[in-house]
Amino acid sequence: MPDVRIDKDVAVHSELTVADIRELIDRRFAVEVTIGADFGRIPVSGVEILGAEPRNLASKIVLVPAASATGPIESLANLGVSGVVLDFDGVAPSILPGGPVVWVRAGAAPWADVFDHFRSAIMVAEASGHYALPDATLGDLDRVANGLALMLGGPVIIENAKLEVISYSAYEATLDEGRSLAIVSRRMPEEWEDYLRRTGALDALIAGVTVIDVPDGPFQARRRLLTSLHYEGRLLGILWVAEGNHTLPPEIADLMLRAGEILLPHLRHYQLRQRSQDRRRGRDLASLLEGTLLPRKSLVDLGLGAATAYAVIAFRRADGKGFGQVGIGRVIDAANLLINTGRFAVATAPIDETVYCLVGLSTDTEEGTLGRLTNQVALTCQRAVNAPLHVATSRIEPNANGIRILKSEVDRLLTLMSHSDDGRPRTVTSDEGMVELMLDAAQAAAEDQGVGYYHKLARLEAHDSAHQTDLTQTLAEYLHCQGNVAAVADHLFVHVTTVRYRLRRVFEVSGIRLDSTEEMLLCALMLRKFWR
Repeated sequence: MPDVRIDKDVAVHSELTVADIRELIDRRFAVEVTIGADFGRIPVSGVEILGAEPRNLASKIVLVPAASATGPIESLANLGVSGVVLDFDGVAPSILPGGPVVWVRAGAAPWADVFDHFRSAIMVAEASGHYALPDATLGDLDRVANGLALMLGGPVIIENAKLEVISYSAYEATLDEGRSLAIVSRRMPEEWEDYLRRTGALDALIAGVTVIDVPDGPFQARRRLLTSLHYEGRLLGILWVAEGNHTLPPEIADLMLRAGEILLPHLRHYQLRQRSQDRRRGRDLASLLEGTLLPRKSLVDLGLGAATAYAVIAFRRADGKGFGQVGIGRVIDAANLLINTGRFAVATAPIDETVYCLVGLSTDTEEGTLGRLTNQVALTCQRAVNAPLHVATSRIEPNANGIRILKSEVDRLLTLMSHSDDGRPRTVTSDEGMVELMLDAAQAAAEDQGVGYYHKLARLEAHDSAHQTDLTQTLAEYLHCQGNVAAVADHLFVHVTTVRYRLRRVFEVSGIRLDSTEEMLLCALMLRKFWR
């Protein structure tokens, strides 16, 4: 069993200051107008666009679109920001004690490009900072992997958030079977995935910056250490080091954290390169789920071209609140990771406040297998966002043209779960929820047609209201318990004789016949509100 050690959070930008990035800002994007500031004493931890959503802006460079006066500078200075990019010309130089540094956006530069430029400048500065590897340019993962291997004293593997191998160090000694499989298949071997999931190590890696020390593992492996890399609440990847010809150094856990600091800007650069492609795939998936995109080519582009059957898993917060951008990212990361470790292809995208996963399956995949996978994913996603979730799973559909219907199916399941007002998380499959869905549809159709009223039940409810009796509730429990009078008595906390008396009164007051199958079916449909 691995020794899971949560040593500390990695200090992502501990050494970075405004002085490190000033020369990297191109005048085509922004022009600095601050003079006299002590740039070397102003820390920088990232870049944000000022918006309505409250964020921690301390030590950030904040982009302020549509500003018209210097007022925002003073107000943002009180929040501890390090820099401000404003959206107007002719700004007088700003000299505020301790910052912030002020830039003016170049007139022709779109705000999105300005944001990306500042973020890239920070990453370049990080990659050439205190812990930089010699001769490793930003994004050169192969050279970074070799440098980290020398630093850590053993061969390394770098994986992305989907557990796909994106780089590894050169190693001349004999490779163990696990490392060989990872390199050949370009992803973490299934045996290691199962091992990390079973021991709880995978959840620890997803949850935060963690050092996992595995003294032994699958394939009779020698000692390995893993650490996860996160940025803005999202998993970026995993760094592995294995014991090679020599024993790993005693301070290896601390070295792993420092290696994470070195690797982080390079993984962020890798992530940015993937982001535009992910956004396009997300739009394509949303269109496919909505039925506005033809499935054949879309499935190939989404990495689901080899699938012969499909299912949709959907996530929504059980408390009715929204995920927020960070929450959506965490659900997507956790869902992708767990579904991929189940050896299924997946494409994921948010639509409004629901996250949808289109899972590629084979025609022989059993519903039980999908259900077990969904339960694992639901638990991990709840831990990732620290909030209760409703999770709905569709049936398995072999026809790609039916994907749109699968989305409608999970949407209806989520709506069904939202009828419960207790806020507790639920995970429901299509098989479990279909009966209630069809009854909902029948009841809604009856109400739409103006026939959702039954005079005998109305008579019974009026009697209850006038005489403070519980005949309608007793009838509802009788139908819910399938005619088991003893069970009705237990549910209502009354004697069996009382239940029998009330059932006789139901007929006497309303004329409802308990021996009529059709009438009982109609009453059951209309009294389902008592069961929820």
